[in-house]
Amino acid sequence: MKKFIKIAALGAMSLSLCACKMSAQTAKSKTGMISVEVKNESVTLNHVEYEFPEGYKLEDGLMKDPYGISYVNVYNDDENLIGAAGDGMYEEDIDEDNFTDAASEIVKEFHDTDEDLTFYNDDPVNYGDKLGILMLEIGDGYSLFIAEIGTPNFVYVTQSEDDEDDEMSEFVESVVEQLGSDEDYEIFFGE
Repeated sequence: MKKFIKIAALGAMSLSLCACKMSAQTAKSKTGMISVEVKNESVTLNHVEYEFPEGYKLEDGLMKDPYGISYVNVYNDDENLIGAAGDGMYEEDIDEDNFTDAASEIVKEFHDTDEDLTFYNDDPVNYGDKLGILMLEIGDGYSLFIAEIGTPNFVYVTQSEDDEDDEMSEFVESVVEQLGSDEDYEIFFGE
């Protein structure tokens, strides 16, 4: 009887482990080590982590050349692609002089295009205390390039019109909380 209970307990444990969707990747890129870990609806990228709602699906990946970017594609519980989140390192520290160049290069790499970004004014970037944010319109939604000023660290987020629950906006708020200061949060999300 004890043996049967032990076997049943081990079987139940293995079933619960199978229900947990987990993957992890680490690699060396031209701009440094990159990693992504997904466990169910939670993701840990290079510099940020976030837990999406239950039922969301995450597909992870790594870009190693020419910039190190770990990323996840995010699908809602209806299995619609609602956005993507990339976290990486640029080839040099990002500042006010090279912010738009860095954003342009990362966007081109992330979307696998040769088309340069077009800016309609001289200063399209919103700066906070530690962070700069550039918002771009893309296809059926928008994207944000968020850089930690004075470092090579950035996060790139896309959000499609299918994101009816604004989950990717919640992710962006979390990024600002994790990488920025209280002042950054107040500047970008304060009333």
